[in-house]
Amino acid sequence: MSYLSMELVGHRMVAPVQRDDAPLAVGEVRIRVEAASLCPTDVKKWDDAALPARLAALAEAEAEASVKARGLVLGHEFAGVVIETHESVTDVLVGDRVTVDPVLRCGACRWCADGHPEYCVELLGIGAAAGDPVACVVAGLGGGFAEHVVVPARNVIPLPDELSFADGALVEPLADVVHALEAARLRPGDVTAVVGLGPMGVLHVEALLFAGHRVIGVDPREDRRAVVEALGATAVVPHELPAVDAVFITAGGGAHVPATEHALERLAPGGRVVLFSSGAKGVALTVDSNRMHYRRQTLTGVVGFDRRHAVEAMRILASGGISVELVRQPSLPLARLGEAFAGVLDPGVLKTAILFGDSALEESATAPVAAEKAEAA
Repeated sequence: MSYLSMELVGHRMVAPVQRDDAPLAVGEVRIRVEAASLCPTDVKKWDDAALPARLAALAEAEAEASVKARGLVLGHEFAGVVIETHESVTDVLVGDRVTVDPVLRCGACRWCADGHPEYCVELLGIGAAAGDPVACVVAGLGGGFAEHVVVPARNVIPLPDELSFADGALVEPLADVVHALEAARLRPGDVTAVVGLGPMGVLHVEALLFAGHRVIGVDPREDRRAVVEALGATAVVPHELPAVDAVFITAGGGAHVPATEHALERLAPGGRVVLFSSGAKGVALTVDSNRMHYRRQTLTGVVGFDRRHAVEAMRILASGGISVELVRQPSLPLARLGEAFAGVLDPGVLKTAILFGDSALEESATAPVAAEKAEAA
């Protein structure tokens, strides 16, 4: 069976490619994707100027070896229906509604052997969610920005009936947030702050509010502060951040280090700073070690999630603790994925929803009408 796959073909360029389903290997299942979301990690790969040349070199080497070239398909926040399983798979069935843990651990390093796969350093990822993107392609890993994706059965997470596919596309990012809240060791009465109110920052704010904490959202952009104020959080510009007990750094790139340094300055005794996002490479963080020592403060980082975090994320979603419609906006069909990447920093954009099947057709049909209305206005 053939399917549409949106693949990285150049710097900031994705293009549609028709692929044929390949035979499944031992332990694999095939999923028909029903909903996906765009993640900042996807944007980093799309924005990596050196990556297309590396992918082109791989394709050339594969052509010389008479191996069918494979493309890089991003997307690791998705949900769908299992449409095929390898005969070796017994715990996942055709027709199952699922989402995935997109990170593949090696299973052989010290950390995996000791029962701590979260510290594995030999990672690969579905949709290049972890590890080197070219290595992910070599390993045959696809992503959620395609109508079909093949994943190891061990990475499948069953989706409860009460959750929609749109909910399922938020399980992975929300499970990451649950992990961050766990790492912060939150106590009743703690005043918390989230620095950086992009899509992951908003998810942090919603999860903290759902857990009953007082939350201060921090961002220089007025439109993003307005979003969390509407949710019930306090919102301030960075220099107005008061003393707080726990801070979650969701600002990335060049904003990451200054945001972290300022958070440490505003941290109460015994406070915790959790680094959720990553910063620009090669930029050092300056820390007053004496202040951290005498005030018994903690600085830690989190990456990924365990199954217990996914279970809690699904509980929060089922309880209505997250406004899925608020976070997953705007919506674009899979064939217009390039527009989703290009508009990631536009006002009002949080975590763009990528639509499939009938939903994608409906969006494609209404989009030109909406554009005509905007021009008329």
